[in-house]
Amino acid sequence: MPKHYLQQEIKQIQDLVTQGLSNREIAQRLGRAEAGIRNIRHRLKLKTNTRNQFQSLLQEKAELEKKVHELRSSQAQEIVQLSSLQNKRQEIRAYLLLDRQTLQQKLQTSLTELKTKKPELFYVTETEQITKLATHIMQWLLS
Repeated sequence: MPKHYLQQEIKQIQDLVTQGLSNREIAQRLGRAEAGIRNIRHRLKLKTNTRNQFQSLLQEKAELEKKVHELRSSQAQEIVQLSSLQNKRQEIRAYLLLDRQTLQQKLQTSLTELKTKKPELFYVTETEQITKLATHIMQWLLS
């Protein structure tokens, strides 16, 4: 059963036609069938104003181009930021590697100096070895 169009809807259809919208676009906006919109336009002899339709399409094209430009610009900024972060990460890794090498060299130098100054710290007497071994055996037996 076809729905009747209210005077307000007919006015909206007229306004949308003058803006250059197609039957499909008008039907989608009003929640009506495209065939019904076509019938109303035919009955009222509403012709599409091609100039307005062309202007509408140009405006839509400009808006889409603007969005594409914004997306590309945003993407370019993200690539620059990512590249910057990767460079910083490489710098930090290089500093950490250098710090590690420096610390290993300092430790080796300090250990060599300590062996020279206090050689007795680097060997264990037979009594100490037996005491440690006995302690480990006792702990093993008690556990």
